[in-house]
Parts: sequence; structure tokens; C-alpha cells
Amino acid sequence: MKRFFIEYRFVAICCALCMIAGLFGCAKDSEISEDSLALQTNEYFECSSFDETTTSEVTTEETTEETTTEEETMTEEETTEETTKVTTKETTTEETMVVTTTEEVTTTVAETTTYTKPEISRDQYIITQYGDWSGRQHMFYTIEDYDGNLIVIDGGWSYEADVVRSVIAEHDNHVSAWIITHPHPDHAGAFNVIYQDLQGIVVDTIYTVDVNYDRYAETATASDQYFVCETFRSVISGLNNVAVVHENDEFSVLGLDFKVLHAWDENVDALSSALCNNGSMVFTVTGSVNKMLFLADVQDEMEDFILANHLADLDVDFVQLAHHGNWAVSQSFYDNVSASAVFFDAPGWLFSGSIYTAAALKEYFEGRDVDIYTFYTERNSVVFE
Repeated sequence: MKRFFIEYRFVAICCALCMIAGLFGCAKDSEISEDSLALQTNEYFECSSFDETTTSEVTTEETTEETTTEEETMTEEETTEETTKVTTKETTTEETMVVTTTEEVTTTVAETTTYTKPEISRDQYIITQYGDWSGRQHMFYTIEDYDGNLIVIDGGWSYEADVVRSVIAEHDNHVSAWIITHPHPDHAGAFNVIYQDLQGIVVDTIYTVDVNYDRYAETATASDQYFVCETFRSVISGLNNVAVVHENDEFSVLGLDFKVLHAWDENVDALSSALCNNGSMVFTVTGSVNKMLFLADVQDEMEDFILANHLADLDVDFVQLAHHGNWAVSQSFYDNVSASAVFFDAPGWLFSGSIYTAAALKEYFEGRDVDIYTFYTERNSVVFE
């Protein structure tokens, strides 16, 4: 009997050791490198993976669950933000594998956000950058004068229409000029929704680019969401307040001078891809003292053209960085741009992961000791005169 118990205990110990070894091996096999994890997370949050047919919900082609695991309120100067960690689970249909990634996403929550509007004199203006409350990249700016007259630049996604409406409502539902730099969903989506149901909003003039719709349709990819452009075309068709601009066009609004440095043209038509981004309206706004450059979503295919033809126009005080500060013009292009402040139209995730270039560009501007505005600090306003 004693020998039986000894043999039994020996077998039990062996089995336990085998189980521990097996668990250790499984854990080792399931390890995911940090770079791989960042790549998966960033691909999930990339702008092109979103469909404008959805609203504020974020989904993938398979099964995606989002859960907030941590919240904290941060205060930077006059702005309070909320940083959440979003855990994303992706399940493929080919094999049973769950990949869990965690990414910090900066979103702005109305209940905790504080914003103090700058005080200005009659000869000054306020230029404001607005972030996307859902944590996505977009472009939405306003320019307002002492009397509260308003210029809107782009406006973001379709689900942000109510946010844009509320801003316009603060200015008696009157827009002196609405500039649509190009008809991508994160720029023209809100405009499309609002202009199909103005609800008392009056827009004096719409400024936009001369889209070659046939050429764009031939080259558009799924991420372009070309149907947004089709909606934009339908919305502005027949309107008598639309001004289509081209390179070197100039116009004045609210005492400010606008000059177009680049807009959709034959050079854009000759490209094989990224026509909508490269067809963006690139322009300067000039006051009595200050000057700001808006690069919209233009990319490196156009930078040589801009440098060759408009180098003198790049001596500015403020810059809205091209394509959210990511995958756009080169740092050597910005070597030719003088500025005391730059604006990234980018949430936190765009500054992480090896596939994005925004972090490197941010470090570049930090080395130049300029003021940097991102969606971390939105809403961001500067006094312009």
C-alpha cells in the first residue's frame, strides 16, 4: 500500500509539471510584439477604415467590441480633456483568434471641457480649431471677427453636423463664407448634411475646388468614400452662391485677404492615386499683421509645385499642417515655411505606431520651438490681426 501511494504521488507530480510546461509554452506562443500590437491598433483607428454611412459607432468587417477601461480628466491650460483607453477585440472568421489591443484616444467631452474665448479688439479675429469628440481625425476651423461674423472651413464628418450647427447658431445662423477644401468625408460630411436641411442657416458664399468628377471616380478607392463626393456634387449643383477657385485666385471676406496657392487642376488629374487629397485647396489668409497657411490634405506629390510657384507665400505666422500632419508633405517642405504656431488636425492615436509620421513631424516642430496645437488641447484659438 505504501509503495502504491509513492508511485501515485510521483505520477501526480509529473502530470502537474507537464501542465505547467504546456501553459508556459502556450503563453510564449501567444506573445505579440509591441510593434505588431501598435500596427494592429493604428490600422483599426485609421481614417480610411471608417465608413461615413455609420455615425459615431466604430465597427470592423468582422466583430469589434469597444469598451472603456480607464478614464481620466486632464487639464491643459484652459482646456479639459478626457483620455480613454479603448480595448478592441478583433475576431477573424478563418481561425479562432482574439487579438486585444489598447490605444489611448483623446476625446473631448462637453461636460468637462472648458473653453475661454479670447477677447479681441475691432481689428482682430479669432481663428479656432475644433477636435472630433469621437477620437477621429477631421478638419474643422472657424474665423470670426469682432462683430461675430463667421467663416467656416470644412466641418468634419456627417455625424458632426449638429456640432457645426451649434457653432453657426452662436453667430445668428449666418455664415459669410464656407470653404470646402475638398470633398472627403472628414472634411465635407457635415456640410453635406447641413446644406440638405439648412434649418434657417444662411451662407453667403461657398468656396471650393474644381473637382474632375470623372477622373476622381476612375481612381477613387474604398477609403475615399466617393459617394460623399457625389453627395457634395449634388448638393452644390444649381446653387448660385458657389465660387470654384483655381491657383492664384484671390478673394476677400470680412476684411481678410485669401489667396489660393493650389487647387485641383491638370496636375492632379495626371496622378494615378490620391487625387482628392492632392486636389485640396491650399490657401493663405492675410490680415493687417498676421498670415496663416492652410494646407488641407495636400500630399507630397504637390509640394514641388507649391515651392516652385509660391515660395514667397510661405512666410506665415500660423500653419494648418497638411493631411493632419501625417503621410503628407516632407519636413524639407516645412523648412521653407516660417511659423510661430502649427496645427495638427489629429487625435492622440495618430502620434503612435511606426506606420504614422505625425510623431516625427511633431518632434521636428518641437525642435523649432514653435507652439503646437493638436486635438489634445482643442478647442484651440489664436488671435489673428
